[in-house]
Amino acid sequence: SRCALAGLGWPPCHRPLCWAQMACCSSLVAAACLLVSAAASDDTFVLGIYGPMTSISTTFLATSIAFDIDFRKNFDTSLVDRYGPPIVTMPNLHSALNVSIQLGTSNSDTEVGMRMALDMFQGLNGQAAVQGLVGGYHSAISMPITQLATQFKVPQVSWGSTSPKLSNKAAYPWFLRTIPPDSIQAKAMWGFMSYFKVPAVTFAYAQESYGEGLFQAIIDEASASNEGFRIAGVGVQYFPSNYDMSEARAKVARIKTMGSRMVMLSMASDQGKPFSQALDEAGMVSAAWQLMGSEAMQAGTVPILNKVGYIFFTPMSRGPLFSNFEDLWKKLTSEDINGASVRSYYNVDNFAVSLENGSAGMVSDSTFSDISAVGLEEPFLFDSGYTFVQAINSLLNQGTPLTDIKGQVLLDAIYNVSFEGISGQVAFDNQGDRAASYYFSNVQPDTSRRLSTGTAVRLAGTYSAATGVVAMDMDMHWMTGSVGNDLPDALVSCEPGFWMDSEGANPTLMCYECEPGTISTGGTVSRCDACDAGKMANVGRGATQCIDCAAGNFSA
Repeated sequence: SRCALAGLGWPPCHRPLCWAQMACCSSLVAAACLLVSAAASDDTFVLGIYGPMTSISTTFLATSIAFDIDFRKNFDTSLVDRYGPPIVTMPNLHSALNVSIQLGTSNSDTEVGMRMALDMFQGLNGQAAVQGLVGGYHSAISMPITQLATQFKVPQVSWGSTSPKLSNKAAYPWFLRTIPPDSIQAKAMWGFMSYFKVPAVTFAYAQESYGEGLFQAIIDEASASNEGFRIAGVGVQYFPSNYDMSEARAKVARIKTMGSRMVMLSMASDQGKPFSQALDEAGMVSAAWQLMGSEAMQAGTVPILNKVGYIFFTPMSRGPLFSNFEDLWKKLTSEDINGASVRSYYNVDNFAVSLENGSAGMVSDSTFSDISAVGLEEPFLFDSGYTFVQAINSLLNQGTPLTDIKGQVLLDAIYNVSFEGISGQVAFDNQGDRAASYYFSNVQPDTSRRLSTGTAVRLAGTYSAATGVVAMDMDMHWMTGSVGNDLPDALVSCEPGFWMDSEGANPTLMCYECEPGTISTGGTVSRCDACDAGKMANVGRGATQCIDCAAGNFSA
């Protein structure tokens, strides 16, 4: 039927997302519109979008809806009046381009994510079955979901899953991603180590596909230079729920014995937050250590690490069109995301975990007061949605009926997509991956920014994926308090109980534990010393001082 409120005559509900009708019609008409959409007639393509919308950030939910609003501006002038013109250009926009959106949450749980995906693929959630899938965030969840998608022949474009394993098209043939894979991030990390002449790093990683994949990737980079000895790993058990702090504390204690003051953290933020708490308890979030993190361990998402000198690696995710997205974001309100009719329309009320009960909280009007709530992944999410829209539009212009746009036909079209998104130029290689350069993001003093009092994240340098070259744009701030683009001496010196390989023809500057019976006070000493007669080392390996022999014992 039609709406005629406030003198507006809305056309029949023929578009898949009757936003305007929802805004002005009675709840009864809006419900009828939803039923038309759920029926998924032959003139509608159904696209699923999922991620940890209830466990990591509800800005993922807001970005999904922002994408849908932006796409529908092409057909609805009232949306242009309110939110501005479409951000992403649609060449030769086809009149039959109808796309309906379903949203889902994985809640950072593989079982929840798999149930959600199965419901989407089979239409078991009261909605039509999806023909394409945007998502997700956790590689450990994307892997089983894309295996399921392969069985249903549903192409999947991820915006946050970066495990190098997902580049294997023999294992994951229906998976692509707009976020670059960790194989490139590992190159950036190794480039950082080479540029700053870092002798060794202890790599603390979650024992799941993301952490393990990135650890293996940087081992491969180091080994290719015959310097695999510079990377030492400490695996930390993965806990999708009920995080065990005793595990974190035990692994932190082990890291302190590894001989390097430089620690790289590779885990999703839901694992990184409690693990960084254990680091802080052990006195390692301090000037005595240098902590660095993967793109998931940003200072803004792991507040304990928001200390001057913290360094983390982030792919370039904001292209020339991002400022247009910022304008759209600031025009959104919490009602656009949390409103009852909106939640019903996008299937949000059927989430396995409700917005109210999720650990991510809910967006408010203040979320949209500026762009600060938008993190690394949101631009990739927005562009993943447009990847499908661009592919569908291209096929329609080639004469392919909308009913035939699915399966292999759609997958092939996605591989041929190339467009300017808010994250930059979007295109895929034959592994379904996208190359991107990386920033060396550095927490620096700045009284005018928002991360916390007196700090701001600065893009201190870049690693070019195209050339493999590191370029520094400003001096690096280190957790030691030093400023400059030379590695501080304090980070090269060894802990007490260790000696440094600093002599000979090819010194590695690595730190090694003292053998039993010898001691070291640390620093840059090139050997450990034996104790004098009548004295003994205070512990077996890694001793730091000589103590008197117990009564009835002696040493010579």
